[in-house]
Amino acid sequence: MKRLIVIALLTICISRPVMAESPYEWIQEGDNTYCYVKGEYDEDHMLTGWHQIGGELYWFEDSDFSEDRPIGRMAKNEWIDLNDCSYHFDAYGHLDEWRQGLE
Repeated sequence: MKRLIVIALLTICISRPVMAESPYEWIQEGDNTYCYVKGEYDEDHMLTGWHQIGGELYWFEDSDFSEDRPIGRMAKNEWIDLNDCSYHFDAYGHLDEWRQGLE
């Protein structure tokens, strides 16, 4: 009987995926979203550039381009032109379309 209980418990534990805790924390400031290494909320630990998080690809502004696009700001609901390509990000900041060559 004990053997059946142990096997049943192991089956339950093995069949449930364990979600790893994210090393990142998302911060909303007005209309802008930023992502930091969890517990480190300074510019040195702010994500910039391309990052794949949870299987999705994001763009975080990597230069102080303008007041509308401050450094570290996540692109969402917009097209961003980078390196002769245009990238579209949805409302969640996920890359959902790209085009090579700017017109």
